[in-house]
Amino acid sequence: MSSIVGVWELISDTHDGLMIDTGKYHMFLISEKNRAPYANPSAPTEAEELAAFRSAFAGAGLFSLSGTAATYEAKLGTRPNGLGQTYTGEFIVDGDRLVENLPSGVTHEWRRVG
Repeated sequence: MSSIVGVWELISDTHDGLMIDTGKYHMFLISEKNRAPYANPSAPTEAEELAAFRSAFAGAGLFSLSGTAATYEAKLGTRPNGLGQTYTGEFIVDGDRLVENLPSGVTHEWRRVG
């Protein structure tokens, strides 16, 4: 079973995030902090909906971890071109802290909360 099983919160000044791992399935949601609410929640404009979509990213799929080598197979997500793709990265776990290094150069730091 993966050493990242549980619920993780993104540590960031600019984004909010939540990651959940079951040992087989993996889900994440990352969004910009302080997203503007719709002026009219029951009837958002196209521009408001587009801004909301562009300021968040979510996905779910199969996940495995071997040492620090992570493999994620996207099954669901907000970006359709990524579905069915396999992604790799490095996950370094130190107690309740996790550093996620992606091949794109993006690094996320997470804190276990559950």
